[in-house]
Amino acid sequence: MPEEVMRRLLRAQSASRIGAICMYVIAATLGAIALTSLFTFMGQGEVPFAPIARLTLSAVTTICLAEFLRNFRQGASPLGSGQATRVAVAGLLLLSYALLDLFGPATSYHLDVSGGTMPVAITSQPGFNPMMLSLAGFLLCLALVVCYGDALKEDLDGIA
Repeated sequence: MPEEVMRRLLRAQSASRIGAICMYVIAATLGAIALTSLFTFMGQGEVPFAPIARLTLSAVTTICLAEFLRNFRQGASPLGSGQATRVAVAGLLLLSYALLDLFGPATSYHLDVSGGTMPVAITSQPGFNPMMLSLAGFLLCLALVVCYGDALKEDLDGIA
């Protein structure tokens, strides 16, 4: 492998290590928030599906992308079929998140003050989130690009 290519690979692997660590921390934080929310809602007697599902989808998507980076850093082939699967699953989870936002119920929050409740004017309204849809589409297309890269690598390995 030429020296410049090796240097770029090492740089990409270092960045992937840092990115994976950051994403695992984010996923753990999202998981902790989801569990805290679940226990809080259970204590109130009603567990709304949509907020817990959103947090869980966010955490699992983040883990899929962190695994992509971790496997890129550690794997013998950074463009393997497993990598494409990880990116595709992350894209499908983001699509699920967007659909949950689009068709899910509105969530309202309340604040406990001195034993009474005080309504808060913050609500989550269902609606179209173009950023989530564009990211989902991007990740699904990136999965195909990774598959193509893996096929090119296998072809080059067969020539050499």
